[in-house]
Amino acid sequence: MPAYPHILVVGTTFTVPLPWYRPFRRLADMVGRELARSGFGLLTGNTPGVDKVAAR
Repeated sequence: MPAYPHILVVGTTFTVPLPWYRPFRRLADMVGRELARSGFGLLTGNTPGVDKVAAR
């Protein structure tokens, strides 16, 4: 049993360089950082998309 809770972050594997995708990248980054600061472990697929952005 882990010492702290984990959260699964999943999302799209759609191409992230598209200009209209920037708000989603920013949101994924902000959510990933806040979850990590709050002590949660992140489980992601680490595919190109919000999974990878949140994992960074």
